[in-house]
Amino acid sequence: IIAVVISGMTFMIVLIRACYSNIWYDEAFTYMYYVLPIVKNPSFSIIRNFWEDSLANNHWLNTLLIALFTKLSHIYWEEIIIRLPNIMFSLIYLIFLAYLFIEKKINLLLFILLSCNYYFIDYMRQARGYGMCAILIFFSIYFLENWRINKYENQSYLIWGLIIQKLSAAAGRRDGSHGALLRVVM
Repeated sequence: IIAVVISGMTFMIVLIRACYSNIWYDEAFTYMYYVLPIVKNPSFSIIRNFWEDSLANNHWLNTLLIALFTKLSHIYWEEIIIRLPNIMFSLIYLIFLAYLFIEKKINLLLFILLSCNYYFIDYMRQARGYGMCAILIFFSIYFLENWRINKYENQSYLIWGLIIQKLSAAAGRRDGSHGALLRVVM
Protein backbone atom coordinates (compact mmCIF):
# COMPACT_ATOMS: atom_id res chain seq x y z
CA ILE A 1 0.00 0.00 0.00
CA ILE A 2 2.83 2.41 0.78
CA ALA A 3 4.20 2.02 -2.77
CA VAL A 4 0.83 2.86 -4.30
CA VAL A 5 0.40 5.90 -2.04
CA ILE A 6 3.89 7.28 -2.70
CA SER A 7 3.65 6.63 -6.45
CA GLY A 8 0.18 8.16 -6.56
CA MET A 9 1.28 11.27 -4.65
CA THR A 10 4.35 11.71 -6.84
CA PHE A 11 2.28 11.34 -9.99
CA MET A 12 -0.23 13.90 -8.71
CA ILE A 13 2.62 16.35 -8.10
CA VAL A 14 3.92 15.79 -11.64
CA LEU A 15 0.41 16.23 -13.07
CA ILE A 16 -0.39 19.37 -11.06
CA ARG A 17 2.94 20.97 -11.94
CA ALA A 18 2.44 20.10 -15.61
CA CYS A 19 -1.05 21.62 -15.61
CA TYR A 20 -0.25 24.81 -13.73
CA SER A 21 3.26 25.65 -14.90
CA ASN A 22 3.44 28.16 -17.68
CA ILE A 23 5.03 27.01 -20.88
CA TRP A 24 8.62 28.18 -21.15
CA TYR A 25 10.85 29.14 -24.04
CA ASP A 26 12.34 25.74 -24.87
CA GLU A 27 8.97 24.01 -24.84
CA ALA A 28 7.40 26.72 -27.01
CA PHE A 29 10.31 26.67 -29.45
CA THR A 30 10.12 22.89 -29.80
CA TYR A 31 6.38 23.08 -30.37
CA MET A 32 6.50 25.94 -32.91
CA TYR A 33 9.64 24.94 -34.80
CA TYR A 34 9.39 21.14 -34.84
CA VAL A 35 5.96 19.86 -33.74
CA LEU A 36 3.58 22.15 -35.63
CA PRO A 37 5.23 21.66 -39.05
CA ILE A 38 5.02 17.87 -38.61
CA VAL A 39 1.38 18.02 -37.51
CA LYS A 40 0.19 20.47 -40.14
CA ASN A 41 2.11 19.13 -43.15
CA PRO A 42 3.82 15.77 -42.56
CA SER A 43 5.77 15.72 -45.82
CA PHE A 44 9.10 14.11 -46.53
CA SER A 45 10.88 17.48 -46.67
CA ILE A 46 9.54 18.44 -43.22
CA ILE A 47 10.70 15.13 -41.78
CA ARG A 48 14.12 15.50 -43.49
CA ASN A 49 14.52 19.03 -42.09
CA PHE A 50 13.49 17.64 -38.71
CA TRP A 51 16.66 15.50 -38.68
CA GLU A 52 19.04 17.79 -40.55
CA ASP A 53 18.21 21.14 -38.93
CA SER A 54 18.00 19.78 -35.43
CA LEU A 55 18.88 22.27 -32.70
CA ALA A 56 19.20 21.86 -28.95
CA ASN A 57 15.43 22.09 -28.53
CA ASN A 58 14.69 19.01 -30.60
CA HIS A 59 14.63 15.82 -28.58
CA TRP A 60 13.48 13.48 -31.33
CA LEU A 61 11.33 10.93 -29.55
CA ASN A 62 9.71 13.59 -27.38
CA THR A 63 9.00 15.81 -30.38
CA LEU A 64 7.45 12.97 -32.37
CA LEU A 65 5.25 11.93 -29.45
CA ILE A 66 4.08 15.52 -28.90
CA ALA A 67 3.22 15.69 -32.60
CA LEU A 68 1.33 12.39 -32.34
CA PHE A 69 -0.72 13.52 -29.32
CA THR A 70 -1.41 16.90 -30.91
CA LYS A 71 -2.55 15.25 -34.14
CA LEU A 72 -4.73 12.68 -32.37
CA SER A 73 -6.37 15.18 -30.02
CA HIS A 74 -6.73 18.03 -32.54
CA ILE A 75 -5.91 20.36 -29.62
CA TYR A 76 -3.23 22.95 -30.30
CA TRP A 77 -1.28 25.11 -27.86
CA GLU A 78 -2.49 23.33 -24.76
CA GLU A 79 0.23 22.76 -22.15
CA ILE A 80 -1.18 19.44 -20.94
CA ILE A 81 -1.23 17.98 -24.47
CA ILE A 82 2.30 19.25 -25.14
CA ARG A 83 3.51 17.67 -21.88
CA LEU A 84 1.44 14.48 -22.14
CA PRO A 85 4.22 12.17 -23.44
CA ASN A 86 6.39 12.88 -20.40
CA ILE A 87 3.43 12.62 -18.04
CA MET A 88 2.61 9.18 -19.46
CA PHE A 89 6.24 8.07 -19.18
CA SER A 90 6.29 9.17 -15.53
CA LEU A 91 3.15 7.12 -14.82
CA ILE A 92 4.65 3.99 -16.40
CA TYR A 93 7.88 4.54 -14.46
CA LEU A 94 6.11 5.02 -11.12
CA ILE A 95 3.93 1.94 -11.65
CA PHE A 96 7.04 -0.09 -12.48
CA LEU A 97 8.85 1.18 -9.36
CA ALA A 98 5.84 0.23 -7.23
CA TYR A 99 5.90 -3.23 -8.82
CA LEU A 100 9.62 -3.60 -8.02
CA PHE A 101 9.01 -2.58 -4.41
CA ILE A 102 6.00 -4.87 -3.97
CA GLU A 103 7.99 -7.78 -5.45
CA LYS A 104 10.80 -6.94 -2.98
CA LYS A 105 13.33 -6.27 -5.74
CA ILE A 106 14.11 -2.84 -4.28
CA ASN A 107 13.91 -1.63 -0.68
CA LEU A 108 11.84 1.28 0.66
CA LEU A 109 14.72 3.78 0.71
CA LEU A 110 15.63 3.12 -2.92
CA PHE A 111 11.97 3.25 -3.91
CA ILE A 112 11.55 6.67 -2.26
CA LEU A 113 14.79 8.00 -3.74
CA LEU A 114 13.85 6.89 -7.25
CA SER A 115 10.23 8.01 -7.15
CA CYS A 116 10.38 11.24 -5.12
CA ASN A 117 13.49 12.75 -6.64
CA TYR A 118 13.04 16.48 -7.23
CA TYR A 119 14.79 16.36 -10.61
CA PHE A 120 12.59 13.49 -11.74
CA ILE A 121 9.47 15.46 -10.84
CA ASP A 122 10.79 18.58 -12.54
CA TYR A 123 11.86 16.82 -15.74
CA MET A 124 8.61 14.88 -16.04
CA ARG A 125 6.44 17.99 -15.97
CA GLN A 126 8.33 19.53 -18.90
CA ALA A 127 7.81 18.94 -22.61
CA ARG A 128 11.48 18.00 -22.97
CA GLY A 129 13.25 14.72 -23.60
CA TYR A 130 15.40 14.60 -20.47
CA GLY A 131 12.98 12.80 -18.16
CA MET A 132 11.94 10.39 -20.89
CA CYS A 133 15.60 9.63 -21.61
CA ALA A 134 16.36 9.00 -17.92
CA ILE A 135 13.39 6.66 -17.55
CA LEU A 136 14.37 4.71 -20.64
CA ILE A 137 17.93 4.39 -19.35
CA PHE A 138 16.51 3.04 -16.07
CA PHE A 139 14.49 0.41 -17.98
CA SER A 140 17.50 -0.47 -20.11
CA ILE A 141 19.64 -1.00 -17.02
CA TYR A 142 16.89 -3.14 -15.49
CA PHE A 143 16.77 -5.47 -18.51
CA LEU A 144 20.55 -5.64 -18.95
CA GLU A 145 21.02 -6.37 -15.24
CA ASN A 146 18.46 -9.18 -15.45
CA TRP A 147 20.36 -10.56 -18.42
CA ARG A 148 23.53 -10.56 -16.28
CA ILE A 149 21.76 -12.10 -13.27
CA ASN A 150 20.45 -14.91 -15.49
CA LYS A 151 24.04 -15.69 -16.50
CA TYR A 152 23.61 -14.20 -19.99
CA GLU A 153 21.24 -17.00 -21.03
CA ASN A 154 17.92 -15.20 -21.55
CA GLN A 155 18.58 -13.23 -24.73
CA SER A 156 15.22 -11.44 -24.57
CA TYR A 157 16.57 -9.37 -21.65
CA LEU A 158 19.54 -8.37 -23.79
CA ILE A 159 17.39 -7.51 -26.81
CA TRP A 160 14.92 -5.42 -24.81
CA GLY A 161 17.75 -3.71 -22.93
CA LEU A 162 19.45 -2.69 -26.17
CA ILE A 163 16.22 -1.58 -27.89
CA ILE A 164 15.27 0.58 -24.92
CA GLN A 165 18.82 1.95 -24.75
CA LYS A 166 18.54 3.06 -28.38
CA LEU A 167 15.16 4.68 -27.67
CA SER A 168 16.75 6.59 -24.80
CA ALA A 169 19.29 7.96 -27.25
CA ALA A 170 16.44 9.19 -29.45
CA ALA A 171 14.70 10.73 -26.45
CA GLY A 172 17.77 12.72 -25.48
CA ARG A 173 19.22 13.26 -28.97
CA ARG A 174 19.38 16.90 -29.92
CA ASP A 175 22.67 17.43 -31.72
CA GLY A 176 21.46 16.95 -35.27
CA SER A 177 23.51 13.88 -36.15
CA HIS A 178 21.75 12.33 -39.11
CA GLY A 179 22.37 8.65 -38.52
CA ALA A 180 21.04 8.40 -34.98
CA LEU A 181 17.51 7.44 -35.96
CA LEU A 182 18.81 4.74 -38.28
CA ARG A 183 20.89 3.37 -35.43
CA VAL A 184 17.74 3.34 -33.24
CA VAL A 185 15.72 1.47 -35.86
CA MET A 186 18.43 -1.05 -36.72
